[in-house]
Amino acid sequence: MQMLGYNDKYDLGAYTMIGGVYREIKDLPNAIKYLRKATLLNPKAELPSILLFHSLMDSNKIDAAFEEARRFLAIRTSKEYNLIFDEMSEEFEGFKE
Repeated sequence: MQMLGYNDKYDLGAYTMIGGVYREIKDLPNAIKYLRKATLLNPKAELPSILLFHSLMDSNKIDAAFEEARRFLAIRTSKEYNLIFDEMSEEFEGFKE
């Protein structure tokens, strides 16, 4: 297993921050690009994964968003993803009524 070096940690933070800024200004293609780079640098990093999930959902790339969630949850648990899925299930409950 390769350990993250100083530059990798810096790049992870930089890619996550840049992706987050692009997400904030609604430039979703660039947000996705940089957040994917961050998740490749550290697949266990939760923040870039969550931001990538939301960016993909907002881009109407639903299958890719859930693929990212499955990828992350296969290697780590996440309270944040659990909250997201709980909220989604509550929304779908409303459709049943």
